Amino acid sequence: MMPPSAPRRSAAPLRALVLSALLALAGCGGSQAVELPPIEAYGGLTSLLALEGRRTVQRENEAYPVVQNLIKPRGSGNDDFGLLPAIEVTPPCQLEYDVPALHPRAVLNYAVCVMKGGYAGHGEVTVEVGLDGEKVATHKLSCDGDLDPELRKWYRFSLPIGQGGKLQVRTSYDGDQPGPPRVGLGLLKLEVPFSVPRRPARAGQHNVVLILIDTLRADRLSSYGYGVETSPSMDALAARGVRYDHAYSSSPWTIPSTASVLTGMSPPEHGLGFTASYYLADSITTLAETFQAAGFTTGGIATNPLISPSRNFTQGFESFEVTNWSKSFKVDEPIEAWLRANVDKQFFYYIHYTDPHYPYLVTDESRAAVGAREEPADLLPNSLANLLPKWYADPSQPVQPLLDTNAYHSKLYDAQIMDVDRSIGRVLALLAELGVADNTIVAVTSDHGEEFLDHGWSGHHAQLYDESVRVPLMLAGPGVPVGETAEVRVENRWLGGTLLRAVGVDVPAGFDGPDLLRGLDALAAAPPAVFQSNSQGWSANLAEHRAHEHGMQHAVLQDDWRLIWRNDNGRDVPEMNLYDLSRDPGSLNDLSQEQPERVEALRMSIRHWIDESSARRPELVPATAGTTELLKGIGYIQGDEGGDGGH
Repeated sequence: MMPPSAPRRSAAPLRALVLSALLALAGCGGSQAVELPPIEAYGGLTSLLALEGRRTVQRENEAYPVVQNLIKPRGSGNDDFGLLPAIEVTPPCQLEYDVPALHPRAVLNYAVCVMKGGYAGHGEVTVEVGLDGEKVATHKLSCDGDLDPELRKWYRFSLPIGQGGKLQVRTSYDGDQPGPPRVGLGLLKLEVPFSVPRRPARAGQHNVVLILIDTLRADRLSSYGYGVETSPSMDALAARGVRYDHAYSSSPWTIPSTASVLTGMSPPEHGLGFTASYYLADSITTLAETFQAAGFTTGGIATNPLISPSRNFTQGFESFEVTNWSKSFKVDEPIEAWLRANVDKQFFYYIHYTDPHYPYLVTDESRAAVGAREEPADLLPNSLANLLPKWYADPSQPVQPLLDTNAYHSKLYDAQIMDVDRSIGRVLALLAELGVADNTIVAVTSDHGEEFLDHGWSGHHAQLYDESVRVPLMLAGPGVPVGETAEVRVENRWLGGTLLRAVGVDVPAGFDGPDLLRGLDALAAAPPAVFQSNSQGWSANLAEHRAHEHGMQHAVLQDDWRLIWRNDNGRDVPEMNLYDLSRDPGSLNDLSQEQPERVEALRMSIRHWIDESSARRPELVPATAGTTELLKGIGYIQGDEGGDGGH
């Protein structure tokens, strides 16, 4: 069965999109006689969680009103027992959605659960689902206190809803407890089912492995000129392919920058970390979805909990494992297991490591290699990013413990790069052992860098200088030039479209950026402007012991200039910093007061980028309290966040 036809993504109020790549699948292996099972998947249209304006609540529990959050029935994982985006519908509750008609074969995929802590006594929750006044489904959920833990989970269902209509949901409780258990209604995804032939592994057909190393700044790799040999495996990979010396991420923190890598879209366009949303819209066509629609077997693993099903980053992955904050060597086994199990198929595999993210937990081997065996006597007991706001607020605070802690953390950071580099070496060796190294394109990049007081700050998410947004980017494999170095500035969000073109897959809207392999000459002849954005950050001056918290920040690198535009959301006059990169590559000497006309021209290029990108933004699922608290715990947000502060 071929996937259904569907319109391409547009700026219409409801982006009725099934994967644009599905339109061109007739030649993607359909004529091959294979024994592999087909790929059964869904093309995303939207989620009702993004259409809150179409929801009417007729009745709700006064103690537990209808509210959206990350909800779990039992654990904190990302499967049927863990977190899903959902609304609370604790009995007695009755609500209605005005569901749009998006596609004749659309289905509503939804899930229901009794929330964690709701199992007591003997009783049952009833969830009734109706469409245009006619009951179409009834789900009975036991909430008995002695219920088998394996049954305390999300229960998933699918409802044909191609014509749209009035969707009614009603919950009730019958049991011996004084009050009902809390109940979640999750996913609420409007999708279109499709099936495509799976591509077998054959000569001339290339696999893709994309490795993203969280928090890795480019200038800490040996091949990028660092004086410590931190990265022999990555250096060897770069030597047999193309290394991009001036690659930039879209943002200095994980959610928006990873979203850009996996969608090809800028933060103002996909909206994550640019608005008050941290959930990848269902209507966006991801890199994994495009590969999947072309018959590739898709898999992924992430050790960062932000890259998870609860934030919809797993669109298009047949399998995706999340192991929160695991060290790279601890995921060697599941990576090997997946590659061995799928070597007979043409595959796309995504690996998201979190070394060298704080806390800098390293192996003894790497600790010894960087000379970090002993902690300094005045080591501060936390990440500097968490301590700096208080340090800057108190001029009496001594600077030496700060400097000593920073120097020690910097060594541990190098050691973590060594650790993750060994794991990458093991992946490359495994591809060779399995006999697929010569027909697998491997790409390595990062979501952002890490600051070590380079501009008065530590960690990431705070600023838009090179230490935060200049990242490694290297490609090697069939069809990739050998031993080349690209000097032109590029954005690593252009990587996805490049990989698709390299293996002959049609590129959908969103991945229409420059080709980083075939388009380098054109890029060198007319270097493009490179943009970054950040939802909340700081400017700081260590020598003067002063810092200021800002709202949205944007940056552009154009020709030999960098402009950073810090917009304080109306609290103060926006701050502009201008740097001449030809004379000041470290961006230390602000020339904004000397060149106001250049500042205004570059500011207008940012303004145009924001306006043009934002016009293509889909409907977004609002941020949940659970995600916001997680981001605060990690240190990514200090207070109110979001808003496209360019306005």
